[in-house]
Amino acid sequence: MFAMPPRTIALVGAVLVLSIRPAVAQQPTAEAAQMQQMMVPMVSQMAAVMLESTLTTLAKPENAERLADFTKNYYDSLNAIR
Repeated sequence: MFAMPPRTIALVGAVLVLSIRPAVAQQPTAEAAQMQQMMVPMVSQMAAVMLESTLTTLAKPENAERLADFTKNYYDSLNAIR
């Protein structure tokens, strides 16, 4: 195989690094920014509803028992590792 001197390898590497231009991010248009602002209340409300339904589901006795079993098994396995 053909061997190159370390200086040549370094020079080629430097040229490659310097020749690669970073990607320029597009600036959002005014319309896109306005749509984003319009979506904030809807997304916020959806997140609140999801959290509320998660808490309601976890508050049911059967789910609380399953969560307690999982937590106990998890801590037991952590203690076994120590």
